[in-house]
Amino acid sequence: MLINKRYETTFKVANQQVVGKSIKDVFPPDIAAEFIANNQLVIESGQPLEAEEIAPLEDGIHTYLSVKFPLSDTSGNIYAVCGISTDITARAITAQAKDEVISIVSHELRTPLTSIHGALNLLANNRIKIESERGQRFIKIAAKNADRLVRLVNDILELERLESDTIVSARQQCNPMHLITIVIDTLQVLAQQAGVTLCTASQDAESQDIEINVNSDRIIQVLTNLVNNAIKFSPSGETVWIGIEKIAEPASLTPNLLLVTVKDQGCGIPADQLEAIFERFHQVRCADSPQKRGTGLGLAICRSIVLQHGGQIWAESIAGEGSRFCFTIPL
Repeated sequence: MLINKRYETTFKVANQQVVGKSIKDVFPPDIAAEFIANNQLVIESGQPLEAEEIAPLEDGIHTYLSVKFPLSDTSGNIYAVCGISTDITARAITAQAKDEVISIVSHELRTPLTSIHGALNLLANNRIKIESERGQRFIKIAAKNADRLVRLVNDILELERLESDTIVSARQQCNPMHLITIVIDTLQVLAQQAGVTLCTASQDAESQDIEINVNSDRIIQVLTNLVNNAIKFSPSGETVWIGIEKIAEPASLTPNLLLVTVKDQGCGIPADQLEAIFERFHQVRCADSPQKRGTGLGLAICRSIVLQHGGQIWAESIAGEGSRFCFTIPL
């Protein structure tokens, strides 16, 4: 009977194109059937109804919170249904993402907790002697899973804090090669234990003189995570390279970005996972290293830090030939 201007704008139709037509003439059959069913409920009950409904727009399906109520004549007879709908697509997407995160977190927490509970239960009930070789093995399993649980919880809290806080105020001028040196010194023992060599790919004078305005602790955190991953997935005897260079944005003729790269010679990353690896809880599975498992939050934390610095982070890889992780920082 009537649509308003907002309806015309949203669905890109004129009043005369809709008025006098059936819902079935305007919307696809499955969507029209839901509208008709809700309208019928209002007519039969004579009461208002609040329901979530979906409708197609140019950019895809949108979710609406619709409030429908009957219109009656002077005799009390219902002659129409009026509906007011609010687009809640963004809210619905957020709610779905929240549900997915809760589901994933629950699963990730349950795995180490189940292992810890099982090991401690066997020991507590004297089904296995603590001093026995098997008992000691179960204690180590419980301790290992407890460590993983602590890392997982810490990473979740860290990521949430990063996404809700700002780190701009904590910036200072520093030399990126100095930060790389700190990271290499910190991870040298771990690299030696894995039989991996850490090397810098930038030794020229210009690299030594570069200055960037960053939160140095956060950039060290990014570098540490990337280099640690590179060590983890590199076979013994291989080298991990860390390098920097000045580059220009596509629209610029002069260098205005610092490009930092960490290159390994590991199992590589399938092309269809190069974007997904920066999402929460996503982990690359290598056939030759199934035991190399983290919390799945490290790269998500790296992305959050780099984005807060105004940069970008991405990965390049050829499966079986290694990977190169890159991020930029404005100069």
